[in-house]
Amino acid sequence: MDTITAPVLQHLFDRGAYPVAVSTIATGPVQAEHLFSQMRISNGASVQANANYANLGYIPGGATGLLAFAQSPREVLPTNLQGETEWDTPALQSADTLDKFAMVVVSTDNPDVARSWIEQVQPYLGATPIVMVLSAQAEPIVRPYYNANPPRFKAWLADWLVEPLI
Repeated sequence: MDTITAPVLQHLFDRGAYPVAVSTIATGPVQAEHLFSQMRISNGASVQANANYANLGYIPGGATGLLAFAQSPREVLPTNLQGETEWDTPALQSADTLDKFAMVVVSTDNPDVARSWIEQVQPYLGATPIVMVLSAQAEPIVRPYYNANPPRFKAWLADWLVEPLI
């Protein structure tokens, strides 16, 4: 998944975004740190934790945990991986709900994870778009949400095909 997620992340950094990583799988926070580290090494990018991105860690509880995160992100993940309060930084101090974020990007090879983000989180996003970065195995399960009227998410990228971003 790093192969198709890294360009999306680089695109966001190039536009001055402050990515905030969360995960519904226990190894996700470490995978995110690895991705940020690889970007730093391969691109010479200025990627520094708590300076231009945050990694808030693992959301336990599957779909139920995601729903709780959608309703109250600060209570579900009050600190970053280092145990520091990230929500008081200038980049996040006004983001008390997920609809205050500019975009939600979900990167997964698991169709159930993608479906949970769409079903549990998307209703709380208001006008904030959700974009899916998917493996080929997840795409067929998620496609009906994209083809719905109205679509349940803004755009998707799969490792074999790219739909236009916004």
